[in-house]
Amino acid sequence: KLDRPFADVTMGHRGYLRGVAGVSRKVGEGVTLLTAVERLNNNGPWSVPEGIRKTNAQFILSGGSPREGWSTSLSAYSARWNSTDQIPQRLIDAGSYQGQPFGRFDSLDPSDGGNTHRTSLSGNWHQASDHELTKIEWYAIKYDLNLFSNFTYSLDRANDQFAQTDDRSVWGGKANRSWLTDLSDGRSMQNTLGVHLRQDRMRVGLYDTLARKIQSTVRDDDVQQTLIGIYGENGMGWSSWLRTVTGLRVDQFNAKVTSHSQPQNSGNAAASKVSPKFSVIVGPWQKTEFFINAGNGFHSNDARGTTAKVDPKTGLPIDSVPGLVSSRGQEIGVKSQIVP
Repeated sequence: KLDRPFADVTMGHRGYLRGVAGVSRKVGEGVTLLTAVERLNNNGPWSVPEGIRKTNAQFILSGGSPREGWSTSLSAYSARWNSTDQIPQRLIDAGSYQGQPFGRFDSLDPSDGGNTHRTSLSGNWHQASDHELTKIEWYAIKYDLNLFSNFTYSLDRANDQFAQTDDRSVWGGKANRSWLTDLSDGRSMQNTLGVHLRQDRMRVGLYDTLARKIQSTVRDDDVQQTLIGIYGENGMGWSSWLRTVTGLRVDQFNAKVTSHSQPQNSGNAAASKVSPKFSVIVGPWQKTEFFINAGNGFHSNDARGTTAKVDPKTGLPIDSVPGLVSSRGQEIGVKSQIVP
């Protein structure tokens, strides 16, 4: 919710123009609609204009109270640009390239750049009492990206530009419930249980290109990917100066890859991980507390790598990668509030 409507326009040299505006208004009993839009144009100092054209729009409908409330959000984003990629220092030092003057604002491949669009619909609901809190969040996203890059210019062929494409739909959500228990001896305990789900369906590709025109296909795949996790956490106040937090998360990853360029790289993959965590917090004394944290985490790999059998460039056999990769971390620290 905005305190008052606003609008702002900023203009600058080299094609800079930004406009942003927002307004909130009541559309029903206890229901508010927030609307905000942004437009940005910019060319920058480059000899090939950066040509940024970005549009943002956000619409949020919300209602309720801190005790029980909800919101639904619709957002849209669109952008296109020309890349101001790296150039060799030796060309800047030489001051010329192929008989033409060359400086630090010039480009070796003026067709580098890209465009992207993203539309999302999301919502959340919460309900709270003195000892309980329930939250539910959900989302649906439509996204596409076309990115043209050239890092080496003429190492592999006359022009090394390549394109990465991504056209995907995503949906998912999460829900959790927390409750506080007052124990008979004056201690308190908080427990949380939750679940998380995400589903991706995408068409992703990698191509050799010249001036944004496809010359050959490196990879072209349909991918379906699902990640679901359940987790629990216990926070215990043992005394006025000692607290612990114990958590456990279990995740399951499933992927199906259909390769249109190398059928032998098609397949199914699955992986699961169990990730515990534990924290000890001592204090506070004089607004200072000490803590020890330890736990496991993970990251997910590109689903295409989990079913890969041959290199898409050479056709030689390669090893696939796991869908989920574990990580482990520990930290010891101190936290103090110096400023009131």
